Amino acid sequence: MDKLFLKQQTHKRGGRINELACLYYISNITEQPDISIEEAFSAVVEILPPSWQYPDIAYGRIVFDNHEYTTKAFEKTSWHIESEICIDGAIRGFVEVSYSEERPELEEGPFLKEESDLIDDIALKLSRFIIFRERHEQIQSCEKMYRHLVERLAVSILILEESHVLYANEAMLHLVGAKNKIELIGCEAAEFVHADSREQFQQLFQLKVRPEKWSPEVELELIRLDDFRVIEVAITTIKIDSGKKSQFQLVLHDIHDRKEIDTQRLYDRLSKRERQIMEMVVNGETSKIIALHLGVSRKTVENHRANLNKKMESFTLAGLIRKSRLIANK
Repeated sequence: MDKLFLKQQTHKRGGRINELACLYYISNITEQPDISIEEAFSAVVEILPPSWQYPDIAYGRIVFDNHEYTTKAFEKTSWHIESEICIDGAIRGFVEVSYSEERPELEEGPFLKEESDLIDDIALKLSRFIIFRERHEQIQSCEKMYRHLVERLAVSILILEESHVLYANEAMLHLVGAKNKIELIGCEAAEFVHADSREQFQQLFQLKVRPEKWSPEVELELIRLDDFRVIEVAITTIKIDSGKKSQFQLVLHDIHDRKEIDTQRLYDRLSKRERQIMEMVVNGETSKIIALHLGVSRKTVENHRANLNKKMESFTLAGLIRKSRLIANK
């Protein structure tokens, strides 16, 4: 009696070890990041027979979405056990183990209750694997579509990591006059920001905004890489919560046409004398020389200059020169 009991306990312990080994090997297979469903099921089905108490006469089979994966010489018999593979409430297949010969009746035909639980655990693991794999493929498909869309947008997109360019779409290359992405990827974004705008540009990354929330639009000046021409852009910034280094997505719009219209509107507000003085200022004449040329006092010229700066909304000589060029180009 004691010997029989010892034999049963030894058998149970051996079965438990096989069960744990089976689940361990299946986890190793399904957790491989790049493994396909076909590759995973082909490998898992070979693990099934050694995990049952009669491995020499055991066959394994997995059926999923009308595709069948079996061990060699598989045959359907009356002595089998199976468990369904369910995805989102729908039965899409099953896992099965069959014996080629009859064995004594146990809890479920010739199978132990532990084996019934094991095949249910295997089916559950495969269901979770499929859910993860299909969700992963959906995400990859969406990312591919998103990249395809972003590449062809007329809007310029720039992604920075810290202050370095991580990504730029085709519109961004065209905006800054880059021949290809190699000219931009990895470089400091400040390299193509005008010196007068660099401090304001750096402030974009210090805004106290929550991740995934756009910052207010900011107008800056960039320098094209091909002809070094100054271009004015409007930038909106969003902080990307990547969990790693700080990343930011920038959306840039060329506002040259808008600035031309706005500048012309401001210029139309100037008096004839103010326009005359503005032309002389941007040509490098001092207030003293302008006063002598116009036959007025220096104080009068400085008053006119203060008024035209206010009306043109430009309080630096460089800004006034740029606005003068916008008017001259119309």
